[in-house]
Amino acid sequence: MNEFFEDIPFGELDKRKELVLDIETARRFPTLEYAPKETAEAWNNHCKNDRYKELTLSQSYEKYAGLFPEFNIICAISIGYDKDRVFTVINWTASNELEEKKMLMEFANIISNQLNLRLIGHTIKTFDIPHIVAKMISHRLGVPS
Repeated sequence: MNEFFEDIPFGELDKRKELVLDIETARRFPTLEYAPKETAEAWNNHCKNDRYKELTLSQSYEKYAGLFPEFNIICAISIGYDKDRVFTVINWTASNELEEKKMLMEFANIISNQLNLRLIGHTIKTFDIPHIVAKMISHRLGVPS
């Protein structure tokens, strides 16, 4: 198990160097009709295995595109930490890809400057961390180690 991030319950945050992490994502375009042709074609290919057969292509995009890094933006990153029993939260928000890149750079700067850091949160192993890494790669940013 990677000790850098772990799904664990809250508690004893003041005794360890931990950051609570959460991200929010949103589809990159409000509807498939507003998306560039390449994005619409990519979504069509994404849905070819009848993954969302109960929905039209547009409906499936509106409902599920926010869950996939190639079709969304990270619109918010929040980290929280407890120091001397005072819980502090830092939030970044983005509404487009340029802001997303800046937000990821600021987040990476804070994470990179921490020693012996553990990130905790709900589903961070399967959603938050993979999304952050995918977005950092797509923006050609270095991934903190």
